[in-house]
Amino acid sequence: MMTETEWLNATTFNGLVDRIRITASERKLRLLGCACCWRLRDDLPYGCAERIVAAEQFADGIISEPEYLARFTVASQMRNEPGSVRGAARLAVNSLHDSSATGVMQTSLSTASVRALVHCKWQFGKSYHLGQHTIRFGNLVAREQSQQCALLRDIFGNPFRATPFSSLWLTSAAASLAAQMYESKDFSAMPILGDALQDAACDNADILSHCRESGVHVRGCWVVDLVLGKE
Repeated sequence: MMTETEWLNATTFNGLVDRIRITASERKLRLLGCACCWRLRDDLPYGCAERIVAAEQFADGIISEPEYLARFTVASQMRNEPGSVRGAARLAVNSLHDSSATGVMQTSLSTASVRALVHCKWQFGKSYHLGQHTIRFGNLVAREQSQQCALLRDIFGNPFRATPFSSLWLTSAAASLAAQMYESKDFSAMPILGDALQDAACDNADILSHCRESGVHVRGCWVVDLVLGKE
């Protein structure tokens, strides 16, 4: 059984997913997969960014399942370029189709493998061969998955602590800031959101510290979701 200290310090992505797999909503799991995929932003082949956007829209109920599946089918039918970075990135994005806990683990591993492949090809150039650099590749995958843990904790918060959100804290300023960040995916105003919540008498230390800490924030951030009433 995972402890709170282990949750806060874990660098093993699958261990964290196992902790929340029973209670996690499909929406949050899908957004976590999307956040992992966006880390490939610079290496995405044509059509894949649109595929991630579609997954986000489906998670939030903006597009229907038939429309989402239609976009997935188009993306999955594109040339995969086996063995290449872009081919691996396309396969990683295609894994978003499965929004289960097991599916998001696969997305994490796939995207981490792409990041590792990019690094190895940059470091070793044409001399790179997976069979000769297996340990290096594995270490890079583990390092990327440890960084993905920060994405997971941003989305799911701390499952060991209840974080009730009072409607009295929901001012127009807080709601507007949260909505702007969610839509733009620019979370640089999180400290300002913390100030707005504190001005509204929010005294929850976990909420305020999450707004003000220097960690990563992505769509699905648990504090922004609380303000916007998303689950």
